[in-house]
Amino acid sequence: MYQCSKKERQTYPIRPHHGMCLAFFIGNGYSNGFTAHMQEMLELFTKGADVCLTVKADEICSACPNNCEGVCEAAEKVKNKELTFDEAAEKLKYFSYYKEAYSAVLGGLVGEYEIQESEGGLYVKKYGLKAFSPIAKGFPYSDYDDFGVSRSYGYKRQHLGHDMMGQIGTPVICIETGYVEALGWNQYGGWRVGIRSPDKKRYYYYAHLRQDYPYQAKLKEGDLVTAGDVIGYMGHTGYSTKENVNNIDTVHLHYGLELIFDEEWRESGHEIWVDCYNLTRFLYKNRSEVHKVKGTKEWKRTFDMKENYLQREKKQKEKLEKSDKK
Repeated sequence: MYQCSKKERQTYPIRPHHGMCLAFFIGNGYSNGFTAHMQEMLELFTKGADVCLTVKADEICSACPNNCEGVCEAAEKVKNKELTFDEAAEKLKYFSYYKEAYSAVLGGLVGEYEIQESEGGLYVKKYGLKAFSPIAKGFPYSDYDDFGVSRSYGYKRQHLGHDMMGQIGTPVICIETGYVEALGWNQYGGWRVGIRSPDKKRYYYYAHLRQDYPYQAKLKEGDLVTAGDVIGYMGHTGYSTKENVNNIDTVHLHYGLELIFDEEWRESGHEIWVDCYNLTRFLYKNRSEVHKVKGTKEWKRTFDMKENYLQREKKQKEKLEKSDKK
């Protein structure tokens, strides 16, 4: 087993977006010194060095030519409107590559939204984290990083998702606002829902939903669902060509996140699936509060949320559909 050196056992401060930069690092940067330092840090982290998140200048910034005594000169100029963001990035040869990779994963998780602060109350405009944990607030679950472990049902393969163990009927929450792209039975996933982000770059897969009553009532393909909505209920269906069968031993939600840069890659053996363990831990801070709908098996979110540009798009789509029927 590899043994970390004394240097590697240090704790290194890292800004969250620099983790994404390291994940997609291809050997280029601001300068030769900066690139060499990035490579060194990537090797340290790969070997198990500890990190802590920070919003200040971090270990990556220490070798950046824009770093002036802990202050990013380029960021300050953008903040003070001395430069536009594009002007600050124009000398970065691979900026468009990193921007695409970064936005592909996190593009729909942060932004503007409106949410009720009391049940049935007025909407309040906010900016920040607008994605939710896939498990409703108040419902217990356990998990661990099981991405990539071996699976053998049907054929030998890797587990390309994240499992969250809990109780039958636990409300499953829509992580990011999007459109229902897949709904129904799958031999491996049992009753499952697939939701595509509005920019079509992210596909969320929720599987092994409850026997007999897997989904929120009236949910159908093409529906626009909002982050924080209840979309279904935890179960243990799947591993069967016959529908509505509980062949999974452990009650759990399997959810996966696929990045889609090219439609031709889908189901081609070249899919890009994300290890969601750390994302799940992060989203734990934002769990959707729900309540039981009397006289039904349904749960409903307590505080509604709106993303205005999507609501306008939905109304426009409905208007066009009505005009087509006339």
